[in-house]
Amino acid sequence: MCLIPAGTAVDLWPSMSLHSELLRLDRSFFSTPRIAIVVAAFTLNPHALAGTSIAASMPRSLAELYACVRNRECTAFKGAADFVPGQHLATDYVRWWMSRAQALPYRIPCFDKVSYEPYLVVRKAWPNFAATDSRITADNQFNAAHGDDASAPVFDEEFTGYGKNKVQWVQQLRSRGFAFWTLPRGFLVHCPHAMSESGKKWQRNAGNHKARMDRLFEFQVAVSRAEEAEEALQPKNGDSVQKGGCPRRTPHCPVPLLQQVDMLQPAYLGKRTPSEVQG
Repeated sequence: MCLIPAGTAVDLWPSMSLHSELLRLDRSFFSTPRIAIVVAAFTLNPHALAGTSIAASMPRSLAELYACVRNRECTAFKGAADFVPGQHLATDYVRWWMSRAQALPYRIPCFDKVSYEPYLVVRKAWPNFAATDSRITADNQFNAAHGDDASAPVFDEEFTGYGKNKVQWVQQLRSRGFAFWTLPRGFLVHCPHAMSESGKKWQRNAGNHKARMDRLFEFQVAVSRAEEAEEALQPKNGDSVQKGGCPRRTPHCPVPLLQQVDMLQPAYLGKRTPSEVQG
């Protein structure tokens, strides 16, 4: 078995216990097809940390993360109303924070938007080598038993340059019927940095690139929604429903999740005593 943290980058720092928390998960999370493990992501507030050492401010444990949020130096990644847009709210930070003591993973019931792009741990996708090829691994055998869509798909090469590649990949997982489970206690922290040159080109739509990628993504979303509408008309059996009666695709949330932003702010966390935070 080979697991990979998908879509992370050097500006995402893992908590010290992230690896051990992954190993604590029940083995069924790694043997069950179409499972994606969401790692909660936070970010340092660049305004609160002006003139201070980023490395020294980076929380590495739950207790340090608690202090960072209480001091308004950290917030949910892409989830503060006047800081950055809410692209990670479906992770349900409030539930993540409240369930840390039990250390129990929970399933994300819905996506609040198509641009949800969590950081995931998934089975690695392997090429379909010939059966006699020495590179055949347990992952190939896993796919043979559960289907080629049981592991993570490759990235769509139509999406080039900056933007839309990871969010489109997450939508591929959703279309394949992946269930998204949030890892308790382990987390990532984003280190703020200046926008890259490729990011600047994306923002100003250089060469009409952003517009082309947006149109391609919107087309794929439209196709996915048409497939969902067709699935909704089918009898609730077969591929339209997973084992246990769960819907094949994680549905869209019926209401926005913006209230999570306020509930993860210091005033809310202040209702918890420091002794409740361990790690």
